[in-house]
Amino acid sequence: MKLQNPKIRLFLLVLACAVVFSIQSLSLAQKDAQLATEPITSPASQLLAQQNGQLIITQVNREFQINLNETAILPDENIWVKFTDITEDSRCPINVQCFWAGRAKIVVNIWKDSQNTGDFVLTTGGGNPALAVQNFDSNYNIKFVDLQPDPISGSETQKSAYTAALVISKTTDKI
Repeated sequence: MKLQNPKIRLFLLVLACAVVFSIQSLSLAQKDAQLATEPITSPASQLLAQQNGQLIITQVNREFQINLNETAILPDENIWVKFTDITEDSRCPINVQCFWAGRAKIVVNIWKDSQNTGDFVLTTGGGNPALAVQNFDSNYNIKFVDLQPDPISGSETQKSAYTAALVISKTTDKI
């Protein structure tokens, strides 16, 4: 059968493109669903699974929230980040007027490709936003965006109440 009618050829071309696009979209959706439900079995995950805490799945250039003793994983990059400690919180309490905004320092432990790259102290505040970014690998940065809850004068925040906002990016990306 010859398809000499240009309208029929165009219709079939558009139909074929739509079918291919639908199949690719379905494949990506299935991959995302699989990432969320599949157990992660790398050597680093086995070590981290022995520790208490929740596992958070995230991606490069996406801000994520992580509580103390929780672990975040970027499966596509094989990066694991565990929020291990708060070493300083001198931020100005929300119910006080301060001359200095203060700063917060946290410690994260990072694994890349099943290798422990070490503990990194991340600082936010203190009037120097450059302190919030730490290069932990020749190809990656981690940025400390925020720490919650804000301090309140007259009350001490329990370490277990802290949540850090972080972003991991490739060094070629701007964060």
